[in-house]
Amino acid sequence: MSPKVGLAWRFINYWLYKVNEHSLHSPFVYQFYTEIILADTPPQQFEAIETYRKLLLEDRNPIRSQDYGAGSTVWKPGTTPTKIIAASSLCTPKFGHLLYNISRYCQGKSIIELGTSFGISTQYLAAAVEEGTTIYTFEGNDDIAAKAKEGFLKTAASKAIQLISGDINQKLPELLSAIDSVSIAYIDANHRYEPTLHYFELLLAKCTENSILVFDDIHWSDEMHAAWQEITCRPEVSVSMDIFDAGIVCLKPLKLKQHYILSF
Repeated sequence: MSPKVGLAWRFINYWLYKVNEHSLHSPFVYQFYTEIILADTPPQQFEAIETYRKLLLEDRNPIRSQDYGAGSTVWKPGTTPTKIIAASSLCTPKFGHLLYNISRYCQGKSIIELGTSFGISTQYLAAAVEEGTTIYTFEGNDDIAAKAKEGFLKTAASKAIQLISGDINQKLPELLSAIDSVSIAYIDANHRYEPTLHYFELLLAKCTENSILVFDDIHWSDEMHAAWQEITCRPEVSVSMDIFDAGIVCLKPLKLKQHYILSF
């Protein structure tokens, strides 16, 4: 099965089985879905972030090819214009609002993002943090990391962001050994089966029962789909929510393990 056919098949399956709040009987999932996933936020709160997005989508400056992940059809040998990469890699405003709502809900001391890209998702996470919270965001491409830093300086929450450039496989264990716990982890880096599960294992050791993990592009490929399926079956995972674009994992102890396919 070709990647495009596989993705189409998984979307059809998602579309057939997705439900909304009227089908949710779990009080915890109902509250999470209505107050976090579906919650509206005044757009003016994110004007600075969206203004920066527009600048990226018009930016013709070259980015050198340097990819530690699963590869991309966007990258060209040598360099690729910023706007071409931005058009395919930036989170949507709708998904950014979700990250903001999750960040506001958790209010932990340490947030980890694997895969900064140009920092739009980082800025959405940072917009909700309180003083004392640090967002550690990892980016493997030096040019993209430099561009993200420029964007962070334009936001009021820049002091909460610590960008770590380099290979995640080397840098993430170093950070985890230096912090007490992880409240939120947003995984949008190496979209392969083994690296995704490896990141999950590393992060799990620092998670608490209130931690939330968000896995991006869970249906992007057969490998990501398989990784997501395995994560949802792990005994540590009490609630898993598939919104197609991403998978959300909660570790809060509940009597029954719960998995939901939710309209988003």
